[in-house]
Amino acid sequence: MENPWDDIGDLQPEMENPINIVKELFTPIYEKTNEKVIYKLDQVNFFPEEVKNLSAGIDAAKSAALCNAIQQTLHPDFGYDPDKTKERQCLRYRLLLSPVKNETIEFELFKFKFSLFFYPVQFFIDYSRSKGLAGFVDETSKFVIANTEEDLYVIISTIIRSDSTINLIKRLMVL
Repeated sequence: MENPWDDIGDLQPEMENPINIVKELFTPIYEKTNEKVIYKLDQVNFFPEEVKNLSAGIDAAKSAALCNAIQQTLHPDFGYDPDKTKERQCLRYRLLLSPVKNETIEFELFKFKFSLFFYPVQFFIDYSRSKGLAGFVDETSKFVIANTEEDLYVIISTIIRSDSTINLIKRLMVL
């Protein structure tokens, strides 16, 4: 019987991983800030923005009981614990900026997620950093969406160049 892999030529990746693009665009921050600010990428299991409020339509007694139950049994995938099992449908990351002198201070610039197909990449971002990205905002979800590698470069470059990001970086440089 013929091996199906014999008919397949040399496999090469078709596109760049979004994580590599983010790293490429943020690596210069250390030199640009005279070695005063660094970035970190944290892989996370879940975003709080994805949690739906389950108490809608529940009376006060049931709501209190539900609240107590939730306190006793927390959802295992909620939070930023990278050691726990990840949801397999999407990879989730958050980009943090920190002053080199005090890395315990972390500012979350944005969060993003994507499937194993890479695109679309969905950004959870503060609106002050999303100015200039109106063409990338999904009207249904109100999140910034990169549908292509080119979109990803444009979105991240716009975030980096925004006045709010530049001001944040300047403040982190003096901490």
